[in-house]
Amino acid sequence: MQTFQKGLEVAQNNVANANTPGYLKQRLDLRALPFDSAQGLVGGVDSRPSTTTRNWFLEQSVHTHSEAFGYHDRKAGLMSAIEANFDVTGQGGLSASLNALFSGFASLSASPNDPALRNQVLAGAGRLTAEFRSLYGRLEQIRREVGGELSGAVGNINQLGSKLTELNRRIMAGAQQDAAVDAEVHHTLEELSRLAPIQTLRQNHGTFTVLLGGREPFVTGPHFHALRLEKAGTQDAPADARVLTAEGGDVTGLIHSGELGALLEVHNTVLPRLIGGDNHAGDLNRLAQSVADRVNQLLASGQTAGSPPVAGEPLFVYDAARPNRLAATLQVNESLSGSQLAIADPGPPPVANGIALRIANLAKGTQDADRIDGKSYQDFFAATF
Repeated sequence: MQTFQKGLEVAQNNVANANTPGYLKQRLDLRALPFDSAQGLVGGVDSRPSTTTRNWFLEQSVHTHSEAFGYHDRKAGLMSAIEANFDVTGQGGLSASLNALFSGFASLSASPNDPALRNQVLAGAGRLTAEFRSLYGRLEQIRREVGGELSGAVGNINQLGSKLTELNRRIMAGAQQDAAVDAEVHHTLEELSRLAPIQTLRQNHGTFTVLLGGREPFVTGPHFHALRLEKAGTQDAPADARVLTAEGGDVTGLIHSGELGALLEVHNTVLPRLIGGDNHAGDLNRLAQSVADRVNQLLASGQTAGSPPVAGEPLFVYDAARPNRLAATLQVNESLSGSQLAIADPGPPPVANGIALRIANLAKGTQDADRIDGKSYQDFFAATF
């Protein structure tokens, strides 16, 4: 009767915890007792302690898939936020502003003495620089937000690690067969695997050891090794975020999956490639500088109309001392008026609209000097962004 009462208790516990995160059905292992009236063995049924239906191999597989899901799901969300800043149709944004600038010079080449067309070129250049600054600012804001998410993710990982150590202490105190503790441990491990790559080992006495990236001890029995995030650098020289142990060891390279892995990749690789970082000038900065320098170079080789003709002045200015923020500092030369646009090519032979035509042809990228990495400005933008 006592054994069957235990069976009822296990069944009731299974029903009550059917929706408990991490809980798996418990079962009671019954065994027949020997019957021999001559020896006083009365028979009946006895039971061993209840066991779980959990399969440790399958649990490890769940952790692996959870890491992959956390990584791809978070990265997809981050990349969608970045891609939303680019007009892939070419009808708006930076691509359209580039086309408008070159088209403005093409129109001016047809009527080089038209003051209205000269002012339109200046206005188009202003819209282009504003688009560069705006796009840089939006991407920089995303970088700040990702940095905040990194801090939050490391904090959540530490909270889960602290929770696991407390559960390990309860197991060591005798809760090894406690179904509630078992459920809480595995739910915590699943949450942790979604955030970072882990390898979990179950020790003989029932506690759990967690290795970050399969190498770095994170939870060992009742001991917890906290992580911390380091974000060095300045606004002009942003540095990669690094994940460190409490002792200062760099474990960033071990975090290749999970949500934390996605956040690190976007913060340290994707965004620096776009707007600059430790090891990259940023393709947006490269594009801004290349367009500005080439237009300025062509205008400097030209002359203004009138007598006597005057050498050309730059159309664009930027802060060359801040290469990681070049696109954010790009502006139209405020001292330049429409009449000062040096669109006449002094030759020989002199051509009244020669420089305007050459700037308009930058859209085609037919010459090596008019390209970035072998691509026209528009092709570079399309391939990179």
